[in-house]
Amino acid sequence: MSHQLHETAVMFPDRLAPSELHQEIYDHYVVKGGDRQFSFGAVSTGDNTIAFMRGAAQHLPEGARPIPDVLPGEVFSFSIRCICSLSSGGKKVFFARNDIDGRNKWFQKRASTNGFVVRELYEAETVTVTIDDRKRTQRLPVTTLQGTLEIKEVTKFMGMLATGIGRGRTWGFGFIILTKQLEY
Repeated sequence: MSHQLHETAVMFPDRLAPSELHQEIYDHYVVKGGDRQFSFGAVSTGDNTIAFMRGAAQHLPEGARPIPDVLPGEVFSFSIRCICSLSSGGKKVFFARNDIDGRNKWFQKRASTNGFVVRELYEAETVTVTIDDRKRTQRLPVTTLQGTLEIKEVTKFMGMLATGIGRGRTWGFGFIILTKQLEY
């Protein structure tokens, strides 16, 4: 069964802040119109930023490649930079820096609603990132989670790949990077 999800990567010659990357992606690379079902994430390497974009082909630059189909029971290694937060009384509540268990439970809950289970999970780091989005400057805790996951429901899983997980997706957070687990 094909889900017609595509992905591509673009290298920028500078290290871009999240708000600058957002501006580049939305102004130059994501095709306007439609339901805007796409997600992006980035990795900084030296003086460059590599942006990864995933979604329907019509919303991505020409040359985006289809993502291979996945099956229930497939296992992948993953890495995700996300903003772990809850809503309480209409306000965003962020986990305390030392609340690793809270962030892990937060991610486990999102996994169950997005068609996968987490087999192994560890927190690589939590850092504070400054976001300047023209309206205001925010300092947000961004957590890098890594581990292994197993796909349970393909349709939900592919939907998550297209949209990401958690808050801050407009700045490239919540984009999950997958690596196929090899069996020896």
